[in-house]
Amino acid sequence: MSAQPSFALPAASPVGPTVLHELSDLAGWVRAARDAITGLRARLDDESVPVRGGDVQAIERLARRVDAARLAALARVDAARISDEQGETGTESWYARAARRDSASAASDTALARRLTQDEDLASTREAIHEGALSTEHAKVIAHAMSHLPDGLTPQERARVERHLVEQARLLDPTRLRRAARRALAALDRPPDRSRTTTARPCRPKKTTPGPGRG
Repeated sequence: MSAQPSFALPAASPVGPTVLHELSDLAGWVRAARDAITGLRARLDDESVPVRGGDVQAIERLARRVDAARLAALARVDAARISDEQGETGTESWYARAARRDSASAASDTALARRLTQDEDLASTREAIHEGALSTEHAKVIAHAMSHLPDGLTPQERARVERHLVEQARLLDPTRLRRAARRALAALDRPPDRSRTTTARPCRPKKTTPGPGRG
């Protein structure tokens, strides 16, 4: 088996924003992102720099976008079958070893990376996660729900369900989103209520018996 892969990058001078357009290789962009994070951390370590709640939210969104980039890179590695070159049984085992992840989380992330790349049912999810609007946990909930949709739905109906779940994911944490997804699936599995569409039979007027002194 090959040696433990390393994610270490060769040292490089900080890349300024004026030369970012000149970068052509992925490693250069990763170094640029790393340098930007280093500068961000330096500002956070400076007690004279105020930090507001909105800054935390912005950094969270940034972290999600980095996570989305990680999944995109993982999908490319999977498609290129890099694991074969490393003597691994699959991308899941390669990633678990390369990133020092447990096998379950490595397999889960690899499956999500594949689906985000290949599955048209997740088009809105893919866009939202790359915007940083969703976390990987949100995306996994939506992917799981979409794989359990009942048969017979049209592509338009499936897309409508996914867009609804993405909208919910922008408002809910993954646990609450999971509950909402279960409710949505239950509603789709429930047969339509035809009682409201049944044509009512016309009522016949009741016969009245003449009372005393009538008739």
